[in-house]
Amino acid sequence: MNILGLIGAIAGIIGTLTGIGGLWIAFRANKFTRDQAKKQDEKIAQYRAEDNRPELVPIADKKPQFAEDHTWLDVSKIDQFLALSNTGKGNAYNLGSVLMGSETYVVPGPPPQTRMPNDGYYWMRRSAVPIIPGTSGFQSDQKLHQYRDLRKGNIEIVEGQKLYAPPEPMLGESIRGTPMLTARYTITYRDEFGNKYAGIFDFNYNEQIWYATVLQEKVATDLFDLFAPEEH
Repeated sequence: MNILGLIGAIAGIIGTLTGIGGLWIAFRANKFTRDQAKKQDEKIAQYRAEDNRPELVPIADKKPQFAEDHTWLDVSKIDQFLALSNTGKGNAYNLGSVLMGSETYVVPGPPPQTRMPNDGYYWMRRSAVPIIPGTSGFQSDQKLHQYRDLRKGNIEIVEGQKLYAPPEPMLGESIRGTPMLTARYTITYRDEFGNKYAGIFDFNYNEQIWYATVLQEKVATDLFDLFAPEEH
């Protein structure tokens, strides 16, 4: 091969490599652009979710029904009637809610005081009907139906928080100021993007008000997932 032919061959190889390099750079640039666009879309979706997030809270004047002159929920009530308000900006979907009493109760009688376990009764609602944001005074009435299962109370939707309300305090604890939180209303719901949220509200028996133990927290699993439709 003469020198001119060799130079031509080398030039051809260089041209091919340059073309391949150009294609690789174009591919990388295109992939980078796609990745950036995906991240941007994710950020926009996150901002939209934050901007349109629902927030469910119980209505103050809708209270659990307790057994007469006792701190435990009235198990003779097949249904409990509560109400929710959506104080957020977006619709709340796939509601799951559970009302449950204390994990243990103080046995009535003279000292020394002893405890008795929760007997497994709870009231629950599962609904796909959206709860829309409302102006002041708007409420969504909730009818929770009674079930019984000793295993359900130990479920933790939010880490460290069971479906059970806290154990009823002993007399000495009450005197020292421990609140009498003897009913727990656990609520889960989703936003329009499928994000799942939980709220946990404990009812103070002495003060007759709801306490927000967990106002709102993102969760991986919700009550709508956990409670099978055949239960309702």
